[in-house]
Amino acid sequence: MPPFTKQINNLPRSDVRTLRHYCYRVVLELDNARASWAATVRRSPSLRRFEVLHNTLRALSGLAIMVACRAVAAQDRPVLDEYRVPVIKLRGEDFASQDIFASPTSIAWVDGQLIIIDRQSDPKLFVLDAKTGAIVRRFGRDGAGPGEFKAPWDIAPSGRYREFWIFDTSLRRMTLVQSDRSFTDGVFRPIRSVALEGGANLNSVRWTAEGTFIATGYLRRGLFAVYDSIGRERPSRGDFTYGDPRLPVFARQQAYDSRITLDPARAKIAVAFKEADRLEFFASSGQRLGVAQRPFGFEPSFAAPRKRDDEYIAGTQRSRTAYRNVIATQSTVFSLFSGRRRHEFKADAAFGRHVHVHSWDGTLRMVLELDASAIGIAVDPEETVLFASVHDPVPRIVRYALPTIPRQAR
Repeated sequence: MPPFTKQINNLPRSDVRTLRHYCYRVVLELDNARASWAATVRRSPSLRRFEVLHNTLRALSGLAIMVACRAVAAQDRPVLDEYRVPVIKLRGEDFASQDIFASPTSIAWVDGQLIIIDRQSDPKLFVLDAKTGAIVRRFGRDGAGPGEFKAPWDIAPSGRYREFWIFDTSLRRMTLVQSDRSFTDGVFRPIRSVALEGGANLNSVRWTAEGTFIATGYLRRGLFAVYDSIGRERPSRGDFTYGDPRLPVFARQQAYDSRITLDPARAKIAVAFKEADRLEFFASSGQRLGVAQRPFGFEPSFAAPRKRDDEYIAGTQRSRTAYRNVIATQSTVFSLFSGRRRHEFKADAAFGRHVHVHSWDGTLRMVLELDASAIGIAVDPEETVLFASVHDPVPRIVRYALPTIPRQAR
């Protein structure tokens, strides 16, 4: 996307309307200039040789104005849903809707089972058979003791068979679960629990191949927070280069809130941003590996802190939700995209109908359009089926058969 278009995306809404007005004025002025030039050429045939140059410049100017006007028009759309890559519509089938869910959110595929978080239920976690939808386990009662959860948020596979971590944002605790060995006589006993040091607000936590926890959140420095296997904080990794450098890093990290996922080898990280259609790839060391194609190119819209010592930001009427969830297979990254402005959609801006399908080299291969708005997704390693957490009209899990991902993405 041209730099001018990116600048338009950061304008206040009143300025966007003004710019759109001037776009139309410039088009009219160009047309008047063309008519005047044509009249001059008719009076002076010797100037005719310059007409081709004039028309070429006019065409280039018109193209630039069209790009600007398209960006301006995009700002007024409540939802971004027009793409230049193939969009494949999927029809789903109810997979698990036995009136067992109150508000399912996070969902993950772990060795033939679906792990589902439902914070409004008690117990809060479900293990379903990924073929039949039958409930295998239900655990995690409300509380702060061993095997209890206050606000389970994230699911991170450990790399071992049917073993996964649950991150509790309220307790700042990672709980390791093995869906077979963690249950004795129907009682849930976690393999172990790890409390993460520090006070940073963490959004997404993963367990790396090197035996450390890596996380994004509202950090004081760096792009990734790092913790060892017993929760001790280690030096952060990666440079946080987003947003206006004149603002505090803590404020910019609120604007560029993100979710992460790892490849199956747990060595590469995909970072999907909540309020910008940015998807970027990193090594676990924090080194940037690449940037994915951006279908729209919008950045966060927020009000900067008014006071020098105030680090908290506020959204604006133009604040738009981008990626809600990101998951990965060996060859492909699937990102659930909303594109909805929060001013119009309110709480429903947290849901999305489109799944962006990127390869790890950053190429946007296709877009999947779901027939229901989802808040979380999971995909099997063979990329044959996608599961989605859906709330409307009733809370349930929906299953979709996936089309063949283009061979180049594998």
